[in-house]
Amino acid sequence: MRPATFTRPPWTLPVTRLRVGRVVLLAVVTFVALIGGTMWLLTTKARPFLTSTIDSTAWPAWLRQAQTYPATEPEPSKAAAPVSDPNAALLAKLAALQAQLNEPASD
Repeated sequence: MRPATFTRPPWTLPVTRLRVGRVVLLAVVTFVALIGGTMWLLTTKARPFLTSTIDSTAWPAWLRQAQTYPATEPEPSKAAAPVSDPNAALLAKLAALQAQLNEPASD
């Protein structure tokens, strides 16, 4: 018996390759169209963020109030009362003792 003259591996079909190319092209075109459409919508249909003009006199009083507290005036700084040193008398005694110890001894 002679071997077959034409062998074709089952995983490489030429028709499949053509279809894959067309599917990839279709996916790329669809992706580009979606991105382009999104950019067009965002640039042409976007509305600016403006506050609406509503008659504020029709609002209840609690809606017309300010949303923040008013700034209060800072309190004037108070002068600090002088603090007397509780150890002043003791330090004076120690200074006198040190002065006595530093005097030259006279015999």
